[in-house]
Amino acid sequence: MFSYKIRKIKKELSSNALSVILWSGLLLAAWAVLSIELEWIPKIPCDFSNTTINGLNRAFLALAYSYIAGAVIYGMTVKYPEYRKKQRIAPVIKAKIENLGVLLSNMNTEFRDSNNNPKISDIDAVMALFTTKRWRERCLMPEHVICKDVTDGFIQDFREFRTVVDSFINDYKDFLSTDQLIYLELIRNTRLNQFFGTYEKSGKNYSYSDAFYEKIFPPLYRDLILIYYGLAMMSGVDLKKI
Repeated sequence: MFSYKIRKIKKELSSNALSVILWSGLLLAAWAVLSIELEWIPKIPCDFSNTTINGLNRAFLALAYSYIAGAVIYGMTVKYPEYRKKQRIAPVIKAKIENLGVLLSNMNTEFRDSNNNPKISDIDAVMALFTTKRWRERCLMPEHVICKDVTDGFIQDFREFRTVVDSFINDYKDFLSTDQLIYLELIRNTRLNQFFGTYEKSGKNYSYSDAFYEKIFPPLYRDLILIYYGLAMMSGVDLKKI
């Protein structure tokens, strides 16, 4: 279920271990330069002869300068390009997370009208929408013309939302933070998704009542919205603009 998250954590752990090794080496190299070359910090006392000490100092300095040069080349050719790429993609990721909020809001389209059109950030007003129409009523929105009732329209919109979430994870998993991946996996595996998965496996044969849908869909939809809130807020998305 959380395969992407596990791989992401392993990748970050490997990256963190490499960073620890790199910075530890840099500290040792800096200590060698400051102590031997510049004599800004005390040297480690030892009982070797001056000839041996001078030879060791030359070797340590050569290693220190080589390590510092290698670290600079690594940073400029590997780490900095990675950082720049993530910076360029960050606005794209934010826009896609905003789009998920739009798609999530579209799921209640059939319940809205020109006088009652709350934003997804107002969860109580959104939940109140579900009292304005029955789940087995005919769809009125043009995009739901092929749907037999409001329930079918709701399911169609959720399928679109789920497809976009799947594509988002697959296409950008290397650029998403571990927390973002966790939220996206939670969204992809909500109880609403599990319910629709069972529905699709049944061959879409159902004969549930309005009372059943009123009991099942709004609470599950609310849970989905709350998970999205967490993803949006940690990604810097302004919910009030959606």
